[in-house]
Formats: sequence, C-alpha cells, structure tokens
Amino acid sequence: MRINILKKVGNDTYSFDVDKEKELEAMADAGFLASMPTVCGNCKSAFVNLDSNKSSTEKGTFTFVYMRCRKCGAKAQVGQYKAGGFYWKKWEVFNKDGVNQEPLDDINEVEEIDTSNI
Repeated sequence: MRINILKKVGNDTYSFDVDKEKELEAMADAGFLASMPTVCGNCKSAFVNLDSNKSSTEKGTFTFVYMRCRKCGAKAQVGQYKAGGFYWKKWEVFNKDGVNQEPLDDINEVEEIDTSNI
C-alpha cells in the first residue's frame, strides 16, 4: 500500500511517501507522519521545523530526528519502538549546558500585585 502525506508545519511543507507491503504498517507509518507536531508543546509557537543530528560512539552512529522550536529551543524527539514503528516524545527544554529542565508550561503563573497602595 502506498500513501502520500503532505504536512504543513509553520512555513515548511513536507511531502512523505509511505510504501509498505502490509497495509497496517503503511497506515501506522502514515499516522506517525501525520501526527507530526505543528506547534511547540512548550511555548505554543508555530515556529517549529523538522531537524536532526548524528552522534557517533563505540556502539555505532546514531541519527536523532526531532521537531525544534525556533522560539524557545524546545525539542520533541522521535522515539522508536523495539518491535518497529515510531512515536513523538514529549517536548523538552534544555539549558545552555544541555541539561533537561522542566517545561515552562509547568511553572505556576506569578500573580501580579498592585503596589500603588503601599
């Protein structure tokens, strides 16, 4: 089964062709691609795009694919099931040292206090 996915994300448009012998596998891969995040899960900006990087270790070379927010720097990485298939991980925000920090959405809003009467 062949499925074409056309996905608009921010200013970019991605075209993917899924071609699998088994129909359920084709639909699973197409569903993953169609579920690509279109807004940042941290700051809600639509200024996101598909990005990647590679890392080499003694175990081999690994490719990391993720959605990146160009506004706040958060990333939603692609995860891979051991039995096959992919999923989108939760959005993460990293500080300048590469340490994962809590998403900004989880921080309670600060109440503004009227100081004019003090």
